[in-house]
Amino acid sequence: MLNTFPSLLAFGLIGPFLLRLILGAIFLYAGYMKIARKGQTAHILSSLNSPNPKVTAWILGLVQTISGLGLIAGFLTQISAAIILVISLSGLYVKIRHGELIKQSLGFYLFAVAISASLILTGAGFWAFDLPL
Repeated sequence: MLNTFPSLLAFGLIGPFLLRLILGAIFLYAGYMKIARKGQTAHILSSLNSPNPKVTAWILGLVQTISGLGLIAGFLTQISAAIILVISLSGLYVKIRHGELIKQSLGFYLFAVAISASLILTGAGFWAFDLPL
């Protein structure tokens, strides 16, 4: 297959690296905000009939923060991306079913699903602690 810029193919691992940094930063911030604004998150979770919404908000924030840090560091990238994929699919479901509860757009969740699935399939890219298997 012909490429328009074949000399740039040598830099192919920069793409996953950039996606990993951006998605990691977004979920690091989202997790921090869920922990910092536990009351607001708990209110949304209680609207969704979640058991013990304050504890669930804290756990969700902690998982998002750790997964975001994992992506930024390039440590256990595929596992972190799989966790973020599940969280993003859950957010997508909630956005479709109860759109008024969360402020992120449908496009945000679609992009998060696509990027996390891409990182699961392609790996961490440059500057990561993950070892190729």
